[in-house]
Amino acid sequence: MHLTNNIIPLVSLATVCLLGSGCAFIDNKVDLQYHALSNSPLRDIPPQRVEINVIDQRPESERNSVGSVKNGFGSKTANVISTEPVAQEIHAAIASEFLAAGHDVVRSENNPEVLITVNLRRIDVDTVTNFFDVEVIAEIGTDVTVYNPIKTNSLASFPVSGSSVKSSQLVTESTRELALNAALAEYIRSLIFNEELLTSLRKQNSESEKLIN
Repeated sequence: MHLTNNIIPLVSLATVCLLGSGCAFIDNKVDLQYHALSNSPLRDIPPQRVEINVIDQRPESERNSVGSVKNGFGSKTANVISTEPVAQEIHAAIASEFLAAGHDVVRSENNPEVLITVNLRRIDVDTVTNFFDVEVIAEIGTDVTVYNPIKTNSLASFPVSGSSVKSSQLVTESTRELALNAALAEYIRSLIFNEELLTSLRKQNSESEKLIN
């Protein structure tokens, strides 16, 4: 009778550890990947030379991190780390949309017609343990400003975010990677469909045509 009573809490503890994948103390490494959309509204805007700057505004000590591994009790046991610098990966994702739409992504020395600055405030993947599963929650938050690089004035400034929630019975490195990539896809979609961005690009295209004529 006493043996049965002792086994039940041990089984419960094991279940919590497995659900949260919190019995591992090894850092998770994730690869942020993104594939350009086929229906991007950027394709409806005449080609422009675009400079994209992504600046990681998080504390320097946190810039390799994209989240934390927690056990079933919510205690941190390890870090989730991007295999490449986060700002670089977000830049690549945004650039892929402009390139796929026929625009040129250039550096400042190549006379850009539009400058887009992205300030990364937050990127994080976390877990919430429920009774039968675990929710894997990924979030990305930025502030975006579009500039006329010639006149150095701001054309628009707005926040852009993306998130993803996935449920799993066992959270692994791959589960966290999938959640982050889904949040990145939602983030890029929110950015390129943002009306303030599109209006700024159209306005700057008109300005460029006036200079040519």
